[in-house]
Amino acid sequence: MQHWLRFWLPNLLSILRIVLVVPYLFGILHPTSSLLNFVLALVIVLTDIVDGYLARKLKATSVLGSVLDSIGDTAFLWGTWIAFFFVGLYDGLILTLLLLPRIFTLLTIILQRLRKKHWNVNHLWSDKMAGLAHCLAIFWILLHGPFWLEFLYAMMAVNYACIIYGLLERQSQASREDDRR
Repeated sequence: MQHWLRFWLPNLLSILRIVLVVPYLFGILHPTSSLLNFVLALVIVLTDIVDGYLARKLKATSVLGSVLDSIGDTAFLWGTWIAFFFVGLYDGLILTLLLLPRIFTLLTIILQRLRKKHWNVNHLWSDKMAGLAHCLAIFWILLHGPFWLEFLYAMMAVNYACIIYGLLERQSQASREDDRR
């Protein structure tokens, strides 16, 4: 495979995912077809899985790819929860509880950047599990409409547990890097 294609294929999938978020969010804010929105969400999530797999398989991982992946994840998850808020699925408190863990993660990454002078956007298993909890809730809403608050609270509890574990994992990772220096 051509070197440029090997390097750019995973990144192009990440860029495609970022671009697809726009019509997806438009579909939430101006509902026309819930099936189309579900398919868009599914393509967005599948490209998230495939881009990372291809990057590792083709040995084409890069800081750019990691940053594009984070932008795609954030645009999809934050955009979805904010759009659901604007169409009245829940109130501002629920929106805050949904976004707060991601804000903590983002702040941790920024603080590590300030401290170490490089971006540490490693995608940890805890991030993947938190993302899975979000995606399951999003798919449920897209297919069935609003759900019981108990289900949302359970998803948020899983999310918070994953984020807390991820923060500890990032701190441990940073400590190990400091020890190596």
